[in-house]
Amino acid sequence: MKRPLLLWFGLVAAALPSAAPAGTPETFAPRLHVAAGASLDRSALSVDAGVRWAPLAHLALGVDLEFNPWIDLLSGSFAPGVLSLVGSGIYRWTQVEGVELRTTVNLGTSLLLFSAVGAPRGSVGAYLGLGALSAAVRVAPGTWLEFKPDMVVPVPQLRGTPFAYRQYRLMVGLEWGP
Repeated sequence: MKRPLLLWFGLVAAALPSAAPAGTPETFAPRLHVAAGASLDRSALSVDAGVRWAPLAHLALGVDLEFNPWIDLLSGSFAPGVLSLVGSGIYRWTQVEGVELRTTVNLGTSLLLFSAVGAPRGSVGAYLGLGALSAAVRVAPGTWLEFKPDMVVPVPQLRGTPFAYRQYRLMVGLEWGP
């Protein structure tokens, strides 16, 4: 059973492009990442910080801590929202003259920071996200400015009736490192 699985992973690794695109790390060196953004459809802000690694030429993995306060635009009131620990898989499609196109998939956990109807403060649940296509622009050697429209769904309450807060948002981030 283990041999076919190892053979499959070997074939997949051999099929991936072997040369790293210009300007991407060829080693497993960590890169720092910070981002901020906003959602208007379900009003919210977002700030996150994390680390990225590039184990393969076209694939990066990341871990982020995100604070996501929610806003009621009609009353002008804020709710603390959720705190999320998120793992990311980032596929780099191409890079042309310092512009990189990426797709990001997020999976993690979210912690509700306030009490809502049917969802007590401290509830812990899932976090899902997809950035179908984002662009990163090299602004200096080893420094990228990223523009990422994405859709995220923190679901801090999974028991009983799930409590979810879907957001379509625009994130702007910086990534730097070797």
